[in-house]
Amino acid sequence: MLEAFDAVISIGVIEHFEDTAGVLRAIGRFVKPSGVIVTIIPNMTGLMGRIQKFVNRAVYDIHVPLDHRALIEAHRAAGLNLLDCNYLMGFNLMVVNTRNERAGFVGRTLRKMLSYAFMAVSHLVWAVERFSGPFPRTQRWSPLVIAVARSGDHETSASA
Repeated sequence: MLEAFDAVISIGVIEHFEDTAGVLRAIGRFVKPSGVIVTIIPNMTGLMGRIQKFVNRAVYDIHVPLDHRALIEAHRAAGLNLLDCNYLMGFNLMVVNTRNERAGFVGRTLRKMLSYAFMAVSHLVWAVERFSGPFPRTQRWSPLVIAVARSGDHETSASA
């Protein structure tokens, strides 16, 4: 399946590995030369990351916090031709993972209520955005980071 795809989309994968560039290189091998790679990761360096750390530390701890600059550098180090990298969305608390399967009934109920509160606050912000304009896409507020790149010239093991 190397060099078999026109595009590869990675959502919430690369931020779980210390060698971000290595993972991107591996992903890049699946796209055809000049194929497109879309990478979306949670923004653990802003507000959402701080909330995640407080609400469910175990989920936070399995991530390597990357801001958009680190994501840019990882793409460059992987030999990918970066087309764009930026924060995605202005605000969305619903990306915070409140689940904890080991919590008892009361803990699960409280976490579910917290999820509903995050949803309500997010919807309120989106309603305000309709009148005031979009919330800024920044490291502080955005829930996600997105990068779009083209694969560089690479050889597969079949052609090497």
